[in-house]
Amino acid sequence: MNVHLQLSSASQTVEVSGDPAVVQTQNADLTSAFSTEQIAQVPNPGNDLSYVVQTSPGAVMNTQGGYGNEATFGLPATSNLFTVDGMNENDPFLNLNNSGATNLLLGQNDIEEATVVNNGYSGQYGGLAGANINFVTKSGSNQWHGNAIYWWNGRAMNANGYFNNQTRTPRAFDNANQWAASFGGPIRKNKTFFFVNTEGLRVLLPTSTKVNVPSPQFEAATLANLAAKPSTAVSIPFYDRLFSLWNNAAGANRAQNALFPGVYTDPNGVKHPTGNGCGTFPGLGSAAIPCALQFQSTAGNQTNEWLLTTQVDQNFGNNDRAFIHFRTDHGSQATYTDPISPRFNGLSKQPQYEGQIQETHTFGSTAVNQFILSGSWYSAVFRTQSPSAATQLIPFRLGFSGGAFFSLGNDLNLWPQGRNVTQYGIIDDFSKVKGNHALKVGINFHRNDVTDYSPGIGTVGYSQGESLLNFYNGLGASYAQNFSRRPTEPVAVYGLGFYGQDEWSVRPNLKITLALRGDHNSNPMCQTNCFARLATDFLSIPHNINTPYNQVIRTGLRQALNKYTGVSWQPRVGFAWSPFHSATGLVIRGGFGLFTDMFPATIADYLLNNAPLNNQFITGASPLSPSAPNNQAYLAAQANTYFLQGFYAGQTLAQIQQGNPNFVPPSFYNAAHRIIAPQYEEWSLQLEKALGTKSSVAVNYVGNHGVHEASQNPGLNAYYPAGFGDLPRTPRDARFGTITEVSTPAVSKYNGLSLTAKRQMSSVLVQANYTWSHALDEVSNAGFLPYTLLTNTSVLAPQDPYNLRRYNLGNADYDTRHYASLSYVWTVPHWRGPKYALDGWVFSGTIFARSGLPFTVVDGNQAGNLAAFNYGGNLSGAGAFVFANYLGGATSSCSSRAVKTPCLTAAMFSPTTTNFGTQRRNQFYGPKYFNTDFTVMKNFTIPHWERARLGVGAQFFNLFNHPNFDQPVGDISNPDFGRIIRTVNTPTSILGSFLGADASPRLIQLKGNLTF
Repeated sequence: MNVHLQLSSASQTVEVSGDPAVVQTQNADLTSAFSTEQIAQVPNPGNDLSYVVQTSPGAVMNTQGGYGNEATFGLPATSNLFTVDGMNENDPFLNLNNSGATNLLLGQNDIEEATVVNNGYSGQYGGLAGANINFVTKSGSNQWHGNAIYWWNGRAMNANGYFNNQTRTPRAFDNANQWAASFGGPIRKNKTFFFVNTEGLRVLLPTSTKVNVPSPQFEAATLANLAAKPSTAVSIPFYDRLFSLWNNAAGANRAQNALFPGVYTDPNGVKHPTGNGCGTFPGLGSAAIPCALQFQSTAGNQTNEWLLTTQVDQNFGNNDRAFIHFRTDHGSQATYTDPISPRFNGLSKQPQYEGQIQETHTFGSTAVNQFILSGSWYSAVFRTQSPSAATQLIPFRLGFSGGAFFSLGNDLNLWPQGRNVTQYGIIDDFSKVKGNHALKVGINFHRNDVTDYSPGIGTVGYSQGESLLNFYNGLGASYAQNFSRRPTEPVAVYGLGFYGQDEWSVRPNLKITLALRGDHNSNPMCQTNCFARLATDFLSIPHNINTPYNQVIRTGLRQALNKYTGVSWQPRVGFAWSPFHSATGLVIRGGFGLFTDMFPATIADYLLNNAPLNNQFITGASPLSPSAPNNQAYLAAQANTYFLQGFYAGQTLAQIQQGNPNFVPPSFYNAAHRIIAPQYEEWSLQLEKALGTKSSVAVNYVGNHGVHEASQNPGLNAYYPAGFGDLPRTPRDARFGTITEVSTPAVSKYNGLSLTAKRQMSSVLVQANYTWSHALDEVSNAGFLPYTLLTNTSVLAPQDPYNLRRYNLGNADYDTRHYASLSYVWTVPHWRGPKYALDGWVFSGTIFARSGLPFTVVDGNQAGNLAAFNYGGNLSGAGAFVFANYLGGATSSCSSRAVKTPCLTAAMFSPTTTNFGTQRRNQFYGPKYFNTDFTVMKNFTIPHWERARLGVGAQFFNLFNHPNFDQPVGDISNPDFGRIIRTVNTPTSILGSFLGADASPRLIQLKGNLTF
């Protein structure tokens, strides 16, 4: 008899079986398991729990600085579900794993084992369509046990960054201290046990950022140009303040004339060379005079985090056992480090509390029930240290097209934002073996109550898409600002999943799984009825400008979406067949199923920030300086005042314009009349062969097809008076500015072939993976959060607002044709010689290698021009990109040589002047990636303490100091177009994650540990 009773995402598995087999023969799920030794010994940058996914088959590490640390088998990086002992550990707004102030999911020292399940055809897997990652926590026992670990890294242990060396910039200062300690044992022998763990990290962050600043010649020429006209001379004091910010930035004294020459095209189409960094600006009279200089900034910051976990286990009898697990986490996050002024830095205090009660009851040897009750609360609110001090320097954010100059007040328009989240959940699973059938049913409910700070986003204005020519003439290209009624809004979302399944042992060597799962994910709810939207799709509403605003905008709504999927039904079937009747032989497994993604609650942010409760106005070209008459900020503020008066008075657009001839219509975020939850058809076929009792190899084909994926369209009300593509010459609805509408029309497709080899011995643990694959989609990463967010930014919106597929169907942001990973742990056995010197050595490491990731060549200048005509520039940050015209002659893959010689040049592309760019999304690829981390430890016995071991050693991240380069600049309006300007690193590091720290060069971390 071989009975396997396994529950939903549980921390315990009840089994009656013989010795564990080297291959899994029970079902078709694609499962990777990680032992305590692997979790503790394999080098893990930052000791982040999510890192285990990186070494599983089909995973693609996100080195691009965006959302989600990894994508698996072509599915979004925001589609992975993390659980701890079955408890949901995901953020409801981002669909990412929870994390603390360091943006790391700490707690590694509290984990006994981990599993990564892809294509989980068993019914318990659901909620999100990607990988299901569950961590099982450690428990106490009848023996006292524990450990203490300390890691340290400082500037002297690190190599300097590649671009720091190129610009003769000294190594940035950093100091990283990380620790962990645990202790467990019996409270009552054989009955009650406890386990306590604490961990923490304190790090002084180094950064490495290329910063473009105006040249002295450009500053002088601009001030002289402004002084020549009375209408612009009033702007000189404001411009003096701006130039002072750039000139006094730390490191600006090292700025060099290092940018590429510009090219100006006159009205007759004749091209003229201009100075370095001038881009398409006409220049300063000579090609020898630069417009911009560049320096490498290494501005620093500080982040800290600590946590405490406790667990108490109780055995009530042979059939009942339970535990209580509690965790608290606290820290202060350096959210953003600004290279111009520390007053623009972003920060966040992040306390967190969570706990669960889990009880397991067995009914003899054939049935088991598991019940989990869980709850958590955390706060993650982001702001500047002093908003008033920051806005005294500059009252709005100023951003330049193509990064011509570094943004002033960078990210000021994003603060404050964040949320306080209360989550609670109930999970119950029951399994019973009856004859040849293992029957399972289960239910999973979780709810999140959120205090949403997103109404603060955009309340500081953003002058965006600025060109050097506009700036030279005292103008801003486009200005966006929000005017909010309340600083926060209360939002709630919940999910209910349920399933039934039969694991049928047709024969001893053939198992078939039949499962049906249903997921009901709620329509986001606002407790103050704060949502607003149009009655239906924007293109379907009457565009009668004589209809008052309060009749076209539906306000005071409790639910965010008009119509949303009630229940997503997900039938699944899988099989596992051992044709030679042996767990040490060949296993063939495969399956097909439907999997649903939870629509991210991010949608609530956008729909609660709508008129008339939160009004966004985008002005066109107008004076930049706040002291100039009818400047951008003034026009936006006036528009808000007149709009509010007119809205509640039932006025039309014409009536509001009578009071304010310069009135700018409000922008609006809408949801299509019907939103369908994203769904994926997933299938796989795997052949796994045991090689003896310790090794195995597997060949695995995985495919999936996604439908109803989200797309944000910020161009439905766009127009261009001179004519551009299929845009009308006047706005479709003059009552509104930019209209952004979310709908679910997008599709995706993935096919991949993976090879996996494993070796599991007492002294050696090795897993090697290779995947060849191709991922296609129309929008990546579920459509809301960019996967790429460094040199280039993910294209999340259609180039042509009326035809998504025409230009946007292309390679997914995480498409990489070749990907290899390897992890190993080698505990050196004793051969001969003195034991004290030769015993106790442990070597471990990882290797990652992949081909490049794709990007799109865009025309930032034209996108900036169209932004003034309702194209892009929306609150969600999905702002539309205009692609450049591809003329031919470019290589499809850029190598690291683009650091010195651009792999793409202006001769290969042309600006888009009358039509959308003739290019498909993501057709060009960046450089390859290679990284290896290595750990060496020497463990010593401690005299008179039999079970204790003292270990000392070092961890080497990027062992060979191999520079991994980002994609080249993909904006033809950027003076660095076609050139690589930065390096990339792993998404987690000993310096935290997503904090701007430069972890790309070799970092050496010393490690000491005591285990007993």
